[in-house]
Amino acid sequence: MTKLLRAECEGGEVIHPAPKENMAGIVAAVGREFKEGLTLGEQDETIRNGFTIEGKGYYKNCCFTAVLESARELYEGETADILFK
Repeated sequence: MTKLLRAECEGGEVIHPAPKENMAGIVAAVGREFKEGLTLGEQDETIRNGFTIEGKGYYKNCCFTAVLESARELYEGETADILFK
């Protein structure tokens, strides 16, 4: 979670954790690394794990399903080349 927050945030965002995620400490710790910090928002009932990010003018879904789908799309061609060459 810490690595994902660092990679996806710039500072000033509101982090909405999934209902069963306890992220108060993580958001506070990573938030100290940004000039504008991070704020822990209300739980996002639409996801089962991970978190969503609400920034100025944008919204990012960082639930584990979305992250895995993004990685799959990124590496699918490379993986196919390795497996089928």
